[in-house]
Amino acid sequence: MIPIPKGGARKVSAKKAIAKGMGISTFFEVLAAISKHSEGTTVDVVMEELYHLFGGTRNETCRSYFKELWRYGFVDKLKNERTIECTSKNWSRGGKAKYKINDNGQRLLLLPHSLCSFALAWLLVQLDDSESFEQLHRTFNVLKEKNLPLGYFKASKITGVVRDSIKAIMYGWLEPLGFLERVNSGKEFKLNQL
Repeated sequence: MIPIPKGGARKVSAKKAIAKGMGISTFFEVLAAISKHSEGTTVDVVMEELYHLFGGTRNETCRSYFKELWRYGFVDKLKNERTIECTSKNWSRGGKAKYKINDNGQRLLLLPHSLCSFALAWLLVQLDDSESFEQLHRTFNVLKEKNLPLGYFKASKITGVVRDSIKAIMYGWLEPLGFLERVNSGKEFKLNQL
């Protein structure tokens, strides 16, 4: 019997595709869990510590949060005690790396909890044009240019960002951070003009 890969073959829409199933509160919980390990930690250790979020044996969801924290510059990825730069080439390389919170991550956690989302939103605005945030940049541009309500199916077609990624961007990042508002019975989004 030939094993079939989970989810089948997926089309990649960016060199550093956004992780699926992202959510802001879990993002901060994972960062706080990593910060408790002064020498660094692994995905599997944090997945076990946050069992209520990542119960089970598969670690790809937890690993996605680690990668996003690395992309945003809040943690360092370490291999044999060497820091690995977050590049397109290193993005898809697996292995059992350790992650350690860095100064940026520590500063974020020192903010009052109510301000962490504002700090992350500010960072997204600063990084909008960065190569690391290619899918996010395309999504912002389409929403600005079209200035019309979009559901994630239509947004995926217009931007060229795969559906799972556009869903994570719209529901997991842009809406909770206040960039998008829901319209048409909550089925579509438009750019928040406030």
